[in-house]
Amino acid sequence: MAWRVAQPAALLRELGHLAKALCLFSDPHAPIPSDRIAASDWRASAATVEGLIFRDSKVNLSEGIDELVIVPDGALWYLPFEILPAASAADPGGDVVEGEGASAPLLRDRCRIRYAPTRALAVAGSPRPNPDGPPAVAAPIAIHAGHPPRGEKPEVFADAAPRLAASIGPSVSITAPPGAHAAMPPLLAASLCDGLVVLDEIDLTGDAPVSSRLLLGRVSDRATRGGATFGDWLSAPRKRPSRVVLPGTQTPMAAGLTKPASRPGEELFLAATDLLGAGARTVLMSRWRMGGKTSVDLTAEFLRDTDDVGANRAASWSRAVDVVSREEPDPTLEPRLRVAGQSLPTDLRHPLFWAGYMLVDGGMSAPVTVPPAGNAGPKPAAARGRGAK
Repeated sequence: MAWRVAQPAALLRELGHLAKALCLFSDPHAPIPSDRIAASDWRASAATVEGLIFRDSKVNLSEGIDELVIVPDGALWYLPFEILPAASAADPGGDVVEGEGASAPLLRDRCRIRYAPTRALAVAGSPRPNPDGPPAVAAPIAIHAGHPPRGEKPEVFADAAPRLAASIGPSVSITAPPGAHAAMPPLLAASLCDGLVVLDEIDLTGDAPVSSRLLLGRVSDRATRGGATFGDWLSAPRKRPSRVVLPGTQTPMAAGLTKPASRPGEELFLAATDLLGAGARTVLMSRWRMGGKTSVDLTAEFLRDTDDVGANRAASWSRAVDVVSREEPDPTLEPRLRVAGQSLPTDLRHPLFWAGYMLVDGGMSAPVTVPPAGNAGPKPAAARGRGAK
């Protein structure tokens, strides 16, 4: 279903207000005081955004939807639809009623949510194993963690990859030694694995072509074959990882949309299509980077739950958020969290910690019913008459 948003300029302004309500300001690396997180009124802004988007639609978000597939356009790539109120189109958005806002159900509470760059990719499905073919040979998950972002303690960042590796199945580090010539380039090593996780910061801000942006390592690493761009990843041959997880992606949303891109959302659209075009079936990437233990835990929960090729990726991601958001944060392991006063969060339910991620996925393929052998049914009339006198 498609419709026109009546006030796109107002929607863009409100997205900026929502970013600030989520505690996303001009510095995407600065720690955020816990008292500011506790006082943030993101629900009211989310309700306004919901009204601006769905007011002229006939969509009822409050019931009858098991799975919602979103094909964003423009600045809507920056919007975490998961945190919108599950209101009806007959009563869209509006102000949050005092005393009820804190318990109002969110859209993610009503249905599974996934994103797709195009309508065709929204129903791309996933390949099903051939029961009559040879058994698939499993390969490990590739983990890349090269350089800690600005403001993050090196020891916290260095602990992320081992922590993740200990929480999932077979994995291999593909990080090239600093300054050394890589014996096997990370690009080649990653392309032979079943999945890829990049814990480094991936900067998608600015107007440079996405194909030139670093997916693995830094610019200086390319001289020693330790780095690779999105363009390198997209180049032939087709890459094996069916799941790609990029929890460190930074977009203009990370800086509160204070410096909007000249072509809003294009960088996420192109990054997602590059990864899907190279062979991925599922991409989990962020709009803003939080890092730390929460990021590792969300990634681990999702990867463990999607080891089964038949797993519903949207359901797996929803479950991962449910599990991790109930945990109490450890400020020493959360680089973007700074304790202020007595307002340390008791859990991670605030969307700042989890709503930045978007699951890009083609959904599940429809089951194929194969008739039993010897019961193929009558031949078509044309086939029965072929060769008859």
